[in-house]
Amino acid sequence: MKDKFRLCKYRYYFKIHKPFVFKDNIYFEKVFELKDDEDFYYFYVYNFNKNIYNDKTINFEVQKLNKGQIIEFIKKYLITFIGLLLFISVLFIINKNITEIRFSNNDYYDQEVYEYVFQKLDGTRFKFISQNQINKINKEIRSVFYKYQWISIRKEGTIIYIDIAKTDDDKLIDESKVPGGLYSEYDAIIKGYVIKKGTSLIKKDMSVSKGDELISGIITLYNNNVEFIHPHGYVIGEVTEYITIKVEKVHEDLIRTGNVITKNKIILFNKSKEEEFDQFENYETEKKSKFKLGNFLEIIELKIYELKEVHTEYSLEDAYDYAKSEIINEFNENKEYDNEMIKQIELINGYLKNDIYYVTYLVQSEKEISYFKEYINNIRE
Repeated sequence: MKDKFRLCKYRYYFKIHKPFVFKDNIYFEKVFELKDDEDFYYFYVYNFNKNIYNDKTINFEVQKLNKGQIIEFIKKYLITFIGLLLFISVLFIINKNITEIRFSNNDYYDQEVYEYVFQKLDGTRFKFISQNQINKINKEIRSVFYKYQWISIRKEGTIIYIDIAKTDDDKLIDESKVPGGLYSEYDAIIKGYVIKKGTSLIKKDMSVSKGDELISGIITLYNNNVEFIHPHGYVIGEVTEYITIKVEKVHEDLIRTGNVITKNKIILFNKSKEEEFDQFENYETEKKSKFKLGNFLEIIELKIYELKEVHTEYSLEDAYDYAKSEIINEFNENKEYDNEMIKQIELINGYLKNDIYYVTYLVQSEKEISYFKEYINNIRE
């Protein structure tokens, strides 16, 4: 009897609401792959008693599946499916590999930077690199080549691009040749320092005043000759300062109303036009990638949120919180090194004048305190 059922052309998939007793029931001789959850039983059979349809005491759903149709469909499209899967896999692998390093602006080509990136990639060609590796390289490269206003690498397809931004090209090109020293911007206690080039005039836990020289650009050579250089390094000092923040009593802000429009957008070859939406007078958008195939195809979900203007009147307590968050946010934005931190922030006072709150905090932090100053005619000031 078992073989007879298995040779049947159809499978019947059942979903039966509990309670239902399988023992000695008159509708099923044999059930397969029985599963149950809190409310239902799930299983399939090859044959059953059709009188179950007339039994009002049983609440069930049944679906008939033609095995032959499914098998034919699989046979028909199996090769196509495998081919598509292999094609997508190849594109994915190619897109993850590195085949070339380029400068995004050839006018800013720097052989030293190129060799540094090449070395950090371990001579990578046709190898994988993760975003975490890129982030780590970016963190290191900015401390090494700090003469640039901005420097970073990014991956597009199979190519690593080096992005460099300069403020004053001629000055930056010659900066490393300008002799000088690193001086203190604050009264501080030295907590740490890194000297890549230059002569140290400090030690840990030493007190320094604003304007003191920290790292000298004067070095003594082995033959007792003196050379004037441009020092490289940084100094972390403990700084205590009073910071006053102005907070307007009445703020005008744009907030979300709760109305949102969701669209799916297809992008081919990384080319996308900015769209304007006339459904809302004020709005902001959020994009989320739903599917990406290398640099060839991307499907994104675009959400357009309606905004409205609101007027908020701050109390003095609100101004305290706002000012504190501004101090912390500004510190984090200017932070260059991992060992920079705010150690203590204490409210001193706050008052209202001409609809503006003036809030003062005492802030104790450890941060970069050095700045470069040129020696004039190779003479310290």
